[in-house]
This record gives sequence, structure tokens and C-alpha cells, in this order.
Amino acid sequence: MGVYKNRSITGVRPKDEEKVETLREVIMPNDRMGDIPGEYREQHLAFLEQYHKLESERKRLGLIGLKAHVLSTLERNPALVELAQGKMDGALSFFTGSNSFIIESMEELQMPQIDKVKMLVRELLGGDTSGHADDHVKRVALLAERFASECSEPVDLQEVLLTAWLHDVDDYKLVGKAQAEKLTNAVNIMAQAEVVNSLSQAVLENIAAIGYSKRLNGRQPQRLAGQIVSDADMCDAIGAVGIERALVYACHHGGRIFDPAVWPNVNLAAHEYNADGNTHDTDGFINHFFEKLLKLKGLMLTEPGRIEAKNRQQIMVDFLRHYFREKNAPEWSEFLEEYLRR
Repeated sequence: MGVYKNRSITGVRPKDEEKVETLREVIMPNDRMGDIPGEYREQHLAFLEQYHKLESERKRLGLIGLKAHVLSTLERNPALVELAQGKMDGALSFFTGSNSFIIESMEELQMPQIDKVKMLVRELLGGDTSGHADDHVKRVALLAERFASECSEPVDLQEVLLTAWLHDVDDYKLVGKAQAEKLTNAVNIMAQAEVVNSLSQAVLENIAAIGYSKRLNGRQPQRLAGQIVSDADMCDAIGAVGIERALVYACHHGGRIFDPAVWPNVNLAAHEYNADGNTHDTDGFINHFFEKLLKLKGLMLTEPGRIEAKNRQQIMVDFLRHYFREKNAPEWSEFLEEYLRR
């Protein structure tokens, strides 16, 4: 597949497109890097890296032609000459604010390893159905970046983003509990992205302490970057998106949606919560709110996280109130109100 994608400096040839897609379906039937046999995975990543280098070169060649066209146009247009000479800088000053797309683009250029990490994470998590796919990771990264900007204390944004993008690559629900503690995927991805050792160690320390099951065992991030990502990760589990994720997970894994006769275990201990990867007896879409989701607001570690979690909590409470009323389940409505008074 890499040979077809890397055959020409001008791009993937049309007649090779179908071959690439056919091979992808064979090699990665679920569109996940994890589908590739281990002995071929490193070779596949090498092909991907070469492909992205070629893509960059193709864009560069296209940019050269664009520059030539712009220069030719400049010579014939006095207004554009003034623009090039800086005489119109005042009129364009609104682009130079702290939130401008120009500043954001410059920051991206200064952190090329982030792009490679994103690519590798998407390859690894792209087909996940446990609620930890790359779309979840992207939301967490964006929310964590916002929390970092709202924090009163300074924080290393690069550490925040790397922690956010890598926080789920070794989740026990994806790789099993035995492998999760080793953080093998995070270590390998940062090595391939050439993240410096000091930053890599900080990110690994953060990842090792992020997750609800770890909080049940008394572990939580100590570094501010890790606390920010922990809050962002938990916030993505609640609110409107949290409701969607919980329902999708229940449907994908054959769980119950709502059984009025099965009451939640609101005091699940760490060893009972998804013990050995098995769903506990009271698990289900609605029960999941009482056993986990409604508790997350109280686990926030930063002020931006607490503010966001409060808003998302109300969305879930409103949903449950409407749901029990429409399901004609007054005893569950009473249970919810009693639960909220604790």
C-alpha cells in the first residue's frame, strides 16, 4: 500500500487509488493500525511517514508555482506592491491578536511532533467502538487547550496537548489491564515523533494517573498539565456528548438501556468497576449515570474544569428528569432527586 501511495512525487495516481483502498480493506478491515500483524506494523508506519513527507513536498512544489503567480501579479498591481512593502500593515493589524489564526498556525509549525503524534494516534484508535476513538481524543485535546488558556497558572501547552492526544492509547479497555500499565503505545509513539526525553517522561507521568478507575484507587495527576487533561477527559464523558457516548457504548456492547427492576450500585468499589474487563451485574445505560457519570463533577481538579462540569452536569440531570417522566417511572424520579441531595 505504501508503494502505491509513494510511487510519484506529484501524488497518488488515479489508477492506484483503487488498489490502495483494496489493500487497506485487507490489511486494516476495521481501519485500525491494531489490525496489522505486529511484524508488519513498523514497516507500515515507515511507509506512512514517507507518504507524509511526499505530501509535504507536493505542497511545497505547488507553493512555488503559486509564489511565481503572486510575484507576477504584484508587478502589475500598485495596491499589492504597497501591501508587500508593509504600507497596509495598519489595516491588517486585526489579524495579529492573540487569538488570530496566524498565531495559531505559527504555533503549529513550532511543534511538528504534535502532527506526527496525531497521525499515529488516529491510526491506532480510528476504528475503536468503546468510546475512546480519535474523535473523543480530539475533543479532549481541544477542551484541554481551552482549559489551559483559562487557568490562572502558567502551563506547558505542548505537555498538555501530548498528554491529551496520548491519554487513551494504552487504556485498559483497549489493550487489556496487563498491557495498560506499561504504556507501551505512548512510549513508542513519542519515540517515533522524537519527543525529547524530559517532556516524554512528564507526559507518561500524567497518563499513568488519568482515568476514573485510577481515581477510585486513589491516584490522580500531580502536574498541572495532567490535571487539565484529566478534567477535559472527564468532561467529555458528561453533558450531551457524554449521553451520546454512553448510549453508543451500551448499544455496541449489547448492554441494557433501562430496566426499572435493576437498580444501580451507587457505591461501586474499585475492584467491582469493570473488574477484569467484565461488565458488573447492574451495568446499563441509565444506571451508568448513577454509578459513574453524575460523580465526575466532584472529581474536577481545576477551576475551568469545575465550571464546565457544572454546566454539563445540569444537561444530564435535565435529561434524566425528562426520561423518567416520559417512561412513567416515578420511583426512579424520586431516586434521582434523592441522589442529587447527597
